[in-house]
Amino acid sequence: MKEIFIPECFKLEPGAVETINAVWQDVKYKNALEYLHKNFFSAEIPESADKLPWKGDELGKLLLTAAAAYYPHAVELYEKLQWPVELLYDTMLDFRVWSLHHKENYGTWGLSWDAAAFIRCHLLGRIIRFGRLQCNTIYPLWKELTDPAGKWILEKGMQVINLHIPAIGPMPPEECRKSMEKMQEFFRIYRPELDWHAFICHSWLLDPQLQELLPESSNIVQFQKLGTIIPEPEKVSDAVFRVFGVKAVNDGVDSVPWKSSMQKILGKFLLDGGVLHSAWMVIPRDRFK
Repeated sequence: MKEIFIPECFKLEPGAVETINAVWQDVKYKNALEYLHKNFFSAEIPESADKLPWKGDELGKLLLTAAAAYYPHAVELYEKLQWPVELLYDTMLDFRVWSLHHKENYGTWGLSWDAAAFIRCHLLGRIIRFGRLQCNTIYPLWKELTDPAGKWILEKGMQVINLHIPAIGPMPPEECRKSMEKMQEFFRIYRPELDWHAFICHSWLLDPQLQELLPESSNIVQFQKLGTIIPEPEKVSDAVFRVFGVKAVNDGVDSVPWKSSMQKILGKFLLDGGVLHSAWMVIPRDRFK
């Protein structure tokens, strides 16, 4: 089999590169990789995990390898759409983020099913990174969002710029604003047909309780102040998974060591009976200055 090309923009650890090469060169996985190419990465509606014959660590390393093998198709797509390929290079950093996440949580190099589905969106040009933040290149709002102060309403189906916050370190608010400015320019030049109405974000990082738990100077608190927060007190967020990992989800936050200041603050809050929620942030287009 022809050697697989792993671009530098993936920034993978040596162990992840070794895993990809080993799977790619193993003839017993040839049909599996072809299947994932056709029925997951190239499919309009991808197969679900429960329909696949591979499970656990084997599925993880197959998804990582199949995603890497699909990369040349992403390059071709960007060239066809005449999008700056440098945007793709930056977006591919998520290969490192999520392969490390798999290693830290499951002990092997690979991609979880959800991570592979997310990276699939990157490879299909549906999510792009612009500096500190990412966004969907098309995103009709799936529910109505209303300003608590009654100043605006975003109706279901409206086109918005949906933000994602990759786990790549600190998120200074000025860098986040620069990302949104770059997104505005991208949509102006490359998606002028989309009449978008607002920046939106849905995340555990937007829980307004964090304004009480974290210092005022916290990047997370300052990020929340960029827009209008719409809490979801009825929904438990994925903060435990994001901050503490899979073991904490299964066995409790006290089952893992608390190393970061965030873990110490949230760990105590959760053990004292607190519950962390998700929330929305909205910045209407005409209010982003």
